[in-house]
Amino acid sequence: MIKPLNRWWNTATIATTLILAGILEWGSVSAQPFATIRDGSDGTEYMAAQILVKFKATATDTELRDAVKRGTLSLIKHIETEAMKDRGHSGISHMWTGLPVRQAIEVLRRNPAIEFVEPNWVYTHQAGPADLYFDNGSLWGMYGDSPSAGPVNTFGSHADDAWAAGYVGSSTVYVGVIDEGVQYLHPDLNGNIAVADSRNFYNGGPIYTAGQDAHGTHVSGTIGAKQDNGGVVGVNWNIQMISAKFLGPNGGNTAAAVEAIDYLTSLKQNNPDINIVALNNSWGGGGYSQSLHDAIIRAAKADILFIAAAGNGNFIGQAINNDTTAVYPANYDTTVGTSSETAASFNSVVAVTAIDSSGSKASWANYGATKVHLGAPGVAIVSSVPVDTWASYNGTSMAAPHVTGAAALYASIFPGATAPQIRNALFAATTPTPSLAGKTVTGGRLDISKLLPITTTPLPPVVQPITVGNSQLRVAWNPVVGAASYEIYRSTTSGLFGSALASSLVNTSYTDDSVVNGIRYYYVVKAVNSFGASPPSNEMSATPNGPPSAPSNLAATTLSRSEIQLTWTPSPSGPTASGFKIERSKSGGSYSQVATVGAGVASYRDSGLSKRTTYSYRVRAYNGAGNSAYSNTVSAKTAN
Repeated sequence: MIKPLNRWWNTATIATTLILAGILEWGSVSAQPFATIRDGSDGTEYMAAQILVKFKATATDTELRDAVKRGTLSLIKHIETEAMKDRGHSGISHMWTGLPVRQAIEVLRRNPAIEFVEPNWVYTHQAGPADLYFDNGSLWGMYGDSPSAGPVNTFGSHADDAWAAGYVGSSTVYVGVIDEGVQYLHPDLNGNIAVADSRNFYNGGPIYTAGQDAHGTHVSGTIGAKQDNGGVVGVNWNIQMISAKFLGPNGGNTAAAVEAIDYLTSLKQNNPDINIVALNNSWGGGGYSQSLHDAIIRAAKADILFIAAAGNGNFIGQAINNDTTAVYPANYDTTVGTSSETAASFNSVVAVTAIDSSGSKASWANYGATKVHLGAPGVAIVSSVPVDTWASYNGTSMAAPHVTGAAALYASIFPGATAPQIRNALFAATTPTPSLAGKTVTGGRLDISKLLPITTTPLPPVVQPITVGNSQLRVAWNPVVGAASYEIYRSTTSGLFGSALASSLVNTSYTDDSVVNGIRYYYVVKAVNSFGASPPSNEMSATPNGPPSAPSNLAATTLSRSEIQLTWTPSPSGPTASGFKIERSKSGGSYSQVATVGAGVASYRDSGLSKRTTYSYRVRAYNGAGNSAYSNTVSAKTAN
């Protein structure tokens, strides 16, 4: 007889219960390998003999015992962060396995006790060394094109335009730097690092080790190095940066990254004075991780942006198209939920590629028209490094902190701005750049000068072609610099608009569910700020459309021992069909779709059939709003 487990679900985790029951053992860290394994040709790596497991709360005693036995599991650490507890999650278990990692995952994935299991991916920073120089142009990434603000480079971030206008950041704004540690007593950083709130998730030691942590120190300097001390300056001169160290000399891993993100999420949620607006993530590697995705979603729900380096190409330095080859964490999307975390209301991830001082995208910098959002300076970027000195680095690692710094600067100028508002402002403030056209979502580069307060009403938006649905129309428009919100107007007559259909819209799209199929509707949008509303946008119109009516008079004619001819009559009225779907059943079995034909076709020749066999058919029309009902059903038997 199997002894039942004592499950204290409200006070103990499944992993703890298994240990107390003698089913699962603590792993011996000193006796285990710390090697990494390269996963295929893309260069991603994971920790040997380590996996991350989330057990189901509904798992039976037998299923739990079977999972431990089949995976030859022992526990390194159970991770149950405060952010997980706040969301009602029981945590994830960082495990040793006696099997090869991929084999263990395959075995456990089929076990009913497991919600998910995945490798403990290895992450590294996205930077490389470049020449050190302090002559003119060494801080080109902070420059703009206004001579009165300082040295000129139009492809810089234009941070100096903000400084010239008196906007230099605020010590009430916080960002998390998830990276290596930071030399917090560096003359450029001393006072801008929230040392008491910083943590080491790499090995539990201090956040800075002499002679190490150059990457984390460099990233921090770009975000928030102080002014007038003989070194460099960051986008913000005043700021509080929290170091969440999870990278070390050999990189970092998923388990530590999850703890770092969740720590910062809980820190904000439990401390109203710690206004963390963004997390800087100048690192990457590994494949998809549900554990990490969940943590990023939890941060988004706490109103925190996740700004990520797009990546520096594959392991031989070739730039990757992130649209076709997923690169993490840049490719995560918090509007997509998982089995253990529902989706956030907006996508908190901002993926950043690198440009050089001439505006060209760096040859090694990843891109993606739908997955990489904007470019920022990332070549020959001078910033702080240990010990008390400076160096020039290349990488999307260097581009991301320019954007993180811009997010923090915007939050200091507009206190109370939400993460979606900051994200939209960053995208609206990009400047079109030829090297990024078709390579990023915005097609442009960071321009901080466009984030500054304006003293006039905004320009009108540009409305895009309307998406048609069943009793529904979706109107979308481009973001407008300086807009605090938007108003949308609707009419059934072109050029004649009354009061607003909806106002105080923060997002740049609106789904109208109050329309009637078959009626044409016209829309314009206005951008609004404290000075008033813009003129109307361009006008766009569309007609909502329901599914088409079913075809009729379906007939089947035997042509040979292997062919049957079908004909039907399309519906003469109702919504227009985009085409027809033909479904077939063999000898009374279930139906399956065998073909589709276009809207102008009303026949189909079904070939390759078995002789002396009866086939039944049905057809339905379809369009963008869905499928029609089925036609009548007919049968025919192939010849001998």
